[in-house]
Amino acid sequence: MNGGLTQEQAASLLGVDPGADSETVRRAYRTWARLAYPDLGGDARHFDSLSRARDVLLGFEDVHDHHEDVHDNEGDNEPAPRSTWAEVIVRPSPAVVLRWCLGAVVALALACLPAFLLGGGDSASDQVATLAIAAGPAAIAAAGWAVIVVRRLLDARADVGHRITALALTWLPLAGAQVVVAQIAGGSLIPVLPLLALPFVAAVAAVNPGAGLWQVPRRR
Repeated sequence: MNGGLTQEQAASLLGVDPGADSETVRRAYRTWARLAYPDLGGDARHFDSLSRARDVLLGFEDVHDHHEDVHDNEGDNEPAPRSTWAEVIVRPSPAVVLRWCLGAVVALALACLPAFLLGGGDSASDQVATLAIAAGPAAIAAAGWAVIVVRRLLDARADVGHRITALALTWLPLAGAQVVVAQIAGGSLIPVLPLLALPFVAAVAAVNPGAGLWQVPRRR
């Protein structure tokens, strides 16, 4: 009946944690179902996937008709209140903050690789190719660092909007600092700036499958 979705797959599809409470699950479902609802121009298969994910996380209990979840019942037209940032942010311990700082230092150090790998005698095309390869570890490290920080910084009540915003606010300063460090070291990352953003885009897609960036495949 649920199309073979596991608890983890269902949670990923709605952009919530597997242990999220029922209200968080319903709120996430309503958010994405409004976008995917077929009568409003959405994709029917995506809407069905969202519905099955909701069913799995709620244990098939107290599941309303799709129309009732997408269009709120009369007398209950106000959407569920969104958790504030103060409610979803977890205060990290000093040890966790220290690990975050060490990770940021490593990511910044990797931004120096282009300066060491670029050869002065290489042609312009060879230098761009070398720069792209050398910038890869720094780009992956920045996105990975942002994902790790956000996972520890936000609790289960955080919705997809909280997570994407937190990812951007953690990744952007570090990526900007990498560009500055690389420039100082003599290996500018400006020619490959789009490459630096690719791992971040992948991180957003991984944390936000409910927006349709990727979907859990159906099992036949």
